[in-house]
Amino acid sequence: MGRIVDSRATFTHGAVPVLATAAGSTPDGRGAMVFLVIDDSEHDDIVEAIAAADTPLAHSFSGDWGYFDDRTGVVMRFTLRSEAGGPDRRWLVADPTPEMLSLLQHDHMVVLMPAEIAGDLTHFDFSTMGARMRGALLINVTYGDAGNS
Repeated sequence: MGRIVDSRATFTHGAVPVLATAAGSTPDGRGAMVFLVIDDSEHDDIVEAIAAADTPLAHSFSGDWGYFDDRTGVVMRFTLRSEAGGPDRRWLVADPTPEMLSLLQHDHMVVLMPAEIAGDLTHFDFSTMGARMRGALLINVTYGDAGNS
């Protein structure tokens, strides 16, 4: 994850806030997961990728993180890139929790989950989220690859 030195306005341009976030371990306890609940109504390509996938793991997408830190706080940006050459998509996480920040210092999986699939946005239960993975897009993020997105 690279620290961005641009202005906050430049860093956040074209990005939309996530609706909810959660961070934790994979069901087997051997990895980290970051859930980003998104409004996918403007992202037909993401909806199509989720519907067409035979597995939730997104082989045709990659992603990385950047962050901006100033007097007003920390904001993180996740950038999703289509390997097919489609436009990048960017989401913002304002004031990430210390747990989320620590997970991002390692290889992890980002789960982009449409709000309709996530359900109740006020509480995440990792034990039941596995059943909802078929309606999400999973992106492996390698810590060493995270840079200034």
